[in-house]
Amino acid sequence: ILVQVGNMLSRICRGNDVVYRMHADVFALVSAVRSENEPALLAERIRTSFLQKPFSLAHRRRADLTCSIGFANWPVIVNEPDVMKPDQVLTLADRALDLAKRNSRNAWLGIYGESPLKAEDLRGLWSQKLPRLFEDNKFSYKTSIPLAMDIEWYDTRVETH
Repeated sequence: ILVQVGNMLSRICRGNDVVYRMHADVFALVSAVRSENEPALLAERIRTSFLQKPFSLAHRRRADLTCSIGFANWPVIVNEPDVMKPDQVLTLADRALDLAKRNSRNAWLGIYGESPLKAEDLRGLWSQKLPRLFEDNKFSYKTSIPLAMDIEWYDTRVETH
């Protein structure tokens, strides 16, 4: 199934996008985006592709799968690549994935930096819970999780090494 997922992701993505398997059933997609809406559109295209295509198993069996997607843009602020390091952005994307899985399954959640965000604004912020980052208007999010559902933030902290 993992090979089929990798092949499907490669077909969905553009020629300059890179898909790689991080661990277990977690894939990462590195994509140069041209607009703020593009990652959400790509996430939705991936999510619906899982719903439309059953995956082949041994002995002619098939499996219907869903996926959860988390994403964050880098640079977090367009034309400000030094605001966050790529590994910090990957951590944000991982937290977004965790929230999508815990809240809805078969959903995506993306985290966006809000302008004017500066590197000094982020000092001491990493040990805070995610909702605080949104309350302070440093970040915003978009999601496919139905608006009727309140997102449970759990004890999700944004921590980097």
